[in-house]
Amino acid sequence: MSLMCLTSLMCPLLGSGPPLRLVGGEEDFEGRVEVFHGGRWGSVCDDQWDDRDAEVVCRQLGFGGVAKAWSWAHFGQGSGPILLDAVKCTGNELLLEQCPHGDWEKHNCDHMEDAGVSCSPYTGTLTLSLMHSHTHA
Repeated sequence: MSLMCLTSLMCPLLGSGPPLRLVGGEEDFEGRVEVFHGGRWGSVCDDQWDDRDAEVVCRQLGFGGVAKAWSWAHFGQGSGPILLDAVKCTGNELLLEQCPHGDWEKHNCDHMEDAGVSCSPYTGTLTLSLMHSHTHA
């Protein structure tokens, strides 16, 4: 089975671990975290979910800057399977799959515990230019 990515936001590192997507956010860079595994999309439980996990998700999706973790289905409840639980990233991983986690599809959660993230939409560095203005009286 092959998976086609519709946008780079959905799975830019295809072939480098299970694809991720963000669902239910007002912007493309935020939402409920869903992972593709076993031929279907599913959510991640928020047990032990924190900003280090969010940082890895945002990195995998190609976002830089500050990442924020959300719990308690902040971006709405999923309806498919809950595929991951007890994700414990250090924040240095490139892919969510590299983080320690429970076995696939083994969890003690329901969808009101779906994990989410907000990523910075900016990549690279931000340059700020200040213009000096002279006022003559």
